[in-house]
Amino acid sequence: MRTYMRFATTKTHILVLQEFTMKPTANSVIEHAGRQWAVYNHTFQKGKKVALNTVLTWKANKAEKRPTPVIDVNSYITGSGQEWGGLVIQLHNHHHTENIDTWLLSMVPWFVRLYLHTMTISITGSLHTREEVTKHQDYTPAKDRERPHTLELLLSLPPHSTVTISIEFRRALLKWTEYPPDAHHGFYINSVSLTALLPLDQSNITAIPHQWQQLKGHSDGNPHRSVMRIYSEPVLVTLSTPDFSMPYNVICFVCTVLAIGFGSLYNLTIRDVKQADPEDDSIITRIKKRLLNLFVKQPVS
Repeated sequence: MRTYMRFATTKTHILVLQEFTMKPTANSVIEHAGRQWAVYNHTFQKGKKVALNTVLTWKANKAEKRPTPVIDVNSYITGSGQEWGGLVIQLHNHHHTENIDTWLLSMVPWFVRLYLHTMTISITGSLHTREEVTKHQDYTPAKDRERPHTLELLLSLPPHSTVTISIEFRRALLKWTEYPPDAHHGFYINSVSLTALLPLDQSNITAIPHQWQQLKGHSDGNPHRSVMRIYSEPVLVTLSTPDFSMPYNVICFVCTVLAIGFGSLYNLTIRDVKQADPEDDSIITRIKKRLLNLFVKQPVS
């Protein structure tokens, strides 16, 4: 929105719009060229003009209710400390009458060691069991520094329910050369990919017809469905971080020892030691003798 103002010597005109209210109230309102203008009279105190301080407050419009998505997914980390933790994935089916077939794909880095025997699947808002919800499960373990964990689940989400998948993990120790520059920020776990077969009666869905091979033979075979793929937010995991200042300290210490030890040894091996001439009566020789007499005690006769 734009606000138009016209200034005169003793008056200020502000274009009145319906989207906001003005404070303080104008001295008068006039119409000009089919528009309404709020008129503020300037006042003077002891020959000085008082500044006009007008506040425009936008009227709060009632926010339109956004339609609830048919399905959504989110993930987060549980636990505390630098060793053990847990990964939780939640799937929400907001449809009130129909089951929704979904295919979940989660790829977790190798340094987050998943323990498959700790995986649990719980259903909230429905009496269905884990066996009824889980139609297929495939898990490929990770190999250190070669491939990540791959978890695939074929789920049938009951109407108006929440399916929670939780699994425990243990953080691995990395080599100090494998940490990124900002190691204390942590490491990201990829977003969870969720592909779902949605009813075509939803007004906010535009998708291709049902051509999904992963669900073929497991869904109800209804052709009046569309495929939609959504992703969860990435998860940030913190790992045990070494003290990266130690290599610098070691380098400094080693260089100091080498400079002192090797330098002294090198001087002893290459320096040519000669006997001083007793008849040398130069100025430098006399200065050396005087300094030597100051620090060396003479024998008492």
